[in-house]
Amino acid sequence: METKINLVNNKILNWITDLPLCIKHAGNTWHEDTLLQSHDSTIAGITVSGILKKFEKPSLTGEEARREAAIQAYLSDNLRLSKSKVNTFSDEAVERFELARKLIKKWVATDSLRDDDAWFGKGECFDSHQGRTSPLAKLNKLPFTVTCGAATDGVMLLWRNRQLKRWLVNWARTKGSPIDRSPKGQAEFYAALMRDQLISVVPGNRGETVPKNNKTDRFIGVEPKLNMLLQKTVGGLLRRSLKRAGVDLLRGQLDHQLMIRSQDIATIDLKGASNSNHLDLVQLLLPGWLYEKILSYRSSSTYVKVKGVGSFHVELNMVASMGNGFTFELMSIMLLALARTFDPRASVYGDDIVISKEKSLEFAAFLSEYTDYVVNEEKSFFDGVIRESCGAYFVLDREITRYDVKWCTSFVDCITTVNKLQRISAFLMELNMPMCTDVAHSLRKLALACRAVMRGPFYFEGKRGVPAKVSLTDAGLKYHEIPNRETTLSLFVETDEPERTCLPKAIRKRLREWQEKHQNYSNYVVKVPTFGVNSSRRHHRTVTQCRSGDPRAFTVLLKTHQLPDLLKKGEGTWQWQYAICDDYGVVDFLGS
Repeated sequence: METKINLVNNKILNWITDLPLCIKHAGNTWHEDTLLQSHDSTIAGITVSGILKKFEKPSLTGEEARREAAIQAYLSDNLRLSKSKVNTFSDEAVERFELARKLIKKWVATDSLRDDDAWFGKGECFDSHQGRTSPLAKLNKLPFTVTCGAATDGVMLLWRNRQLKRWLVNWARTKGSPIDRSPKGQAEFYAALMRDQLISVVPGNRGETVPKNNKTDRFIGVEPKLNMLLQKTVGGLLRRSLKRAGVDLLRGQLDHQLMIRSQDIATIDLKGASNSNHLDLVQLLLPGWLYEKILSYRSSSTYVKVKGVGSFHVELNMVASMGNGFTFELMSIMLLALARTFDPRASVYGDDIVISKEKSLEFAAFLSEYTDYVVNEEKSFFDGVIRESCGAYFVLDREITRYDVKWCTSFVDCITTVNKLQRISAFLMELNMPMCTDVAHSLRKLALACRAVMRGPFYFEGKRGVPAKVSLTDAGLKYHEIPNRETTLSLFVETDEPERTCLPKAIRKRLREWQEKHQNYSNYVVKVPTFGVNSSRRHHRTVTQCRSGDPRAFTVLLKTHQLPDLLKKGEGTWQWQYAICDDYGVVDFLGS
């Protein structure tokens, strides 16, 4: 299996190496001079850039270089913020900031911090859990880390939160601690926690990096446990405030992808925006009581390790980096308030700003002159020809099919990658433009070569020998309803010569009829295990089915013809369904 995965990766690497220079150039410079470039090279460059920038063979040397680049960028941003621009205002800027402050005050209204928002995120905490980041794993590892400024509010949160308090008392009981005699008040509770070393005060967070692209990683601050819980309460408040302003962060990406369909829209992206939130700007725009909470709950320093220098603590001039529980929400609400002073219909999702084309240049100039945000020239588009936001790309009125293609580490990654390549190829082929057509043919050949490597049968390890939770939904397959049937294309056996197989008479007859109806169509038959749902079940999922012409990939993940037993007895029965496929995927079902 690993050999086949490596072969797929090598084929993509060879494709990148052999790519013509003109296409590579388009992939690296499609964002420059958009009014002068042809739409052909721009579209081809956009689609290819997701492969050129993201696909790279993992190496210790490359990882270390990207990590050091991320740390140096973080330190540089922090040093840049030592001299803030926020205090150098013109009369116009004062009016803008005052209006933005009133907007945020209106959105926050009478809302307050809620203990219900205090919970753990998906990532690590200050005291490493070696990848075990579930809430239970974090609760089971004591002491709770906290900074000095957040210690009092953190203990009060534990006291008020009945579940956390009960868990602490039960944990202490197993250790024979005096805390098991329920404390009479907060002061006694605080004293008991400190005495039993259930709380540890730390100076700040610790710096780590996570992958971003081929050039650099993303720097994150891994926060103390109690700080993260408190930061989540601030983040929850800001999310509710943004929703009152008409920006729902739960569906913000989808909203932006719909908004940028209009050619009257410009999109602005910021460089290192998470590291550009200055405390002076927060104090200027947010209500005083909320600013005090942010100041208390943030980590005032970061512990970093720099190669050749050593480990040290950095005092932060920024509010916080990514990894903080409210950085994203804080950045969104401040940028939204400032953008709304220029365009009442503007929208913000993190550092992705959607604003009217007429006001975009003025707003970008304002940010550059009076705030510490830096406009990313490569990913900001003011003329309306190209719009990019939250992963969606438009050129004029056409949506561009673009995917990030990354190094494959599993067989499902290979399936997903081939699906992406074939989708891009099919999209470019429809455009009938010279460079786009060349790229489409090239990607088509690459996808077919990868699929040839992936031909089976293969066996996928999982529960009872079958991957119960592995589905090709992540690989881009769509769902269409077939009553009382459900299936997964990740489990089937294929044959290229249906006439030589022992197909039932009825199936052979349907196949001949289908072939007569669809002349000159290259196809073959697969056997797909489907699950017949009992009529007693009111709700059932739909069946995975692909239409003719859709670029799909699939693979063989069964070694034997035994039907997988994945669901409980009494819920239904497994049956083999015969399906017609082409080089793209499943075209039609012939029956069982």
